[in-house]
Amino acid sequence: MDHTGAPHQPRFYETLLDAIGQAVIATDAAGMVTYFNHAAELMYGWPSKEAIGRSIMEVTVPVMSLEQANEIMGQMQNGLGWRGEFLVRRRNGTVFPADVHNTPIIDQRGAMTGIIGVSSDISQRKALEQTVQDKSDELNTAKLAADAANLAKSDFLSSMSHELRTPLNAVLGFAQLLEVARPPPTAQQQLSIGQILKAGWHLLDMVNEILDLSMIESRGVTLSKEVLSLATV
Repeated sequence: MDHTGAPHQPRFYETLLDAIGQAVIATDAAGMVTYFNHAAELMYGWPSKEAIGRSIMEVTVPVMSLEQANEIMGQMQNGLGWRGEFLVRRRNGTVFPADVHNTPIIDQRGAMTGIIGVSSDISQRKALEQTVQDKSDELNTAKLAADAANLAKSDFLSSMSHELRTPLNAVLGFAQLLEVARPPPTAQQQLSIGQILKAGWHLLDMVNEILDLSMIESRGVTLSKEVLSLATV
C-alpha cells in the first residue's frame, strides 16, 4: 500500500483474481488472450506467459458446434453476457465439463473491446449428478419390479380365491342339504354336519377377505353412499 492506505492496483487485483479459485481469462476483441490467472493455468494446462497472446480457441479448446459458438459470440457483440456449460479440451488432450460465464467489455461507443471469461471445472458435480441419476434409475426399476410382483400376487390371490369358492360352495350346499334331509340325520350326524358348516362358513369368510384385500391392492374397490343408522354404528 502507499502512504494513503490504498493498495497497489495491479498487484491487488491480480491477487484478488487468483484468490477466487476460478479460471479468469480476458481477451481482446479479436479473441487473443490478454490475461490468464493462476487457476486458469491449473485448469487448462497452459502457463500464463505462454497463453497470453494466443487465441482463446487454442488455449481453451471448446467442444461445441459452430452454431453454438456463433450464438455465444453474437450475444457478446450485442453487449450481452452468456453463461452455460460445454466440454473443454486441456492442453494435454483431456476433456472436462466446464461452467463458463462470459462478459463482454464495452467501450463508451458501445463497441466490444474484449471479453472476460470466468470458468469452473464441474467434473465432480457432473459425476455426482450421474451417480444420483443412476441411483434414481435403480430405485425406479426396483419400484416397477415390486409393483409388478405385487400386481401378480394380487391377481394370483384373486384367481385362487375365486377357484376356492366354487368347490367350497358345493361343500356348503351339500352340507345344508344333508341338514334338512328326510329322514333327518341322527344326532351324531347333525354334529358332524354342524362342524362341516361351521368350518365351511369360516373358510368362506377368509376367502372373501382375501378377495377384498386383492381388490384394495389392485385399486378395484368401489365406494357407494349408503344411509346408515348412527346409533347402530
